[in-house]
Amino acid sequence: MFCKLEKRLAKEQRKLSRKKKFSNNFDKQKKRIQHIHSKIANSRLDFLHKLSTTLSKNHALIAVEALKSKT
Repeated sequence: MFCKLEKRLAKEQRKLSRKKKFSNNFDKQKKRIQHIHSKIANSRLDFLHKLSTTLSKNHALIAVEALKSKT
């Protein structure tokens, strides 16, 4: 799903680059791109939610360790 959306986003952005800036068609195309960006964000959130739910259901304890590393 994510790979398909990435390809579609690239295609729609190429279409946007051919439009005259701030025209009505430019605004419509920009709205289509914003819609694809929101779909990508929602699919990422959905994956994280499903992963955290699976981890919490299948494991009794999950620990997060804060490491102090030199950089």
